[in-house]
Amino acid sequence: MKKFALFLLVCALLFAFVSCVRYHAEAEDVAVRYRKDYDGNNVLTEDPIVFTESFRIQTMVKGALNDYEAEGLDPETLPETRTVLIDEKEEFDAAFVACPFEVDLEKEMIVVYTFSFIYSRPTVIKKVSFSDGTLSLKLENKRAKWGVKDACMPYQRYVIIKLDKLDVDEVKVDYKIR
Repeated sequence: MKKFALFLLVCALLFAFVSCVRYHAEAEDVAVRYRKDYDGNNVLTEDPIVFTESFRIQTMVKGALNDYEAEGLDPETLPETRTVLIDEKEEFDAAFVACPFEVDLEKEMIVVYTFSFIYSRPTVIKKVSFSDGTLSLKLENKRAKWGVKDACMPYQRYVIIKLDKLDVDEVKVDYKIR
């Protein structure tokens, strides 16, 4: 009986230790918007400039006010969201002009999640979990104060998440709009 009780105690402690594993994660929002200049041309406004032009074009999504025609893209063929995992220097250099984080790609990785959005509220990380090669991220935007009108024209929103480096096969993102 004592051996069985000891076995249960060890199992309970092991379960408590494994279920309390935490991953370090930080998030940063970047908005990519277009505006019309005085001649009626679309002008990219991204403050500050974070992504390379080629990465921005490769990650365009449906529903945002992007200049699809200038890039030779049909918006109806684009996905509504994109998720990009960056864990090597070449990928990092191809994506970023200036990353909002200091990143050590030997120990850390970046997930870029992009989608069309109509609010200017910040994004927060609610949960990070990793199991069987799948990294799951639960994100949500902060709720606006009552009476605050923060809707705008649809634009492409990028959420840049820096995490401890893991051996990831797949990234799943669940984004909740509040």
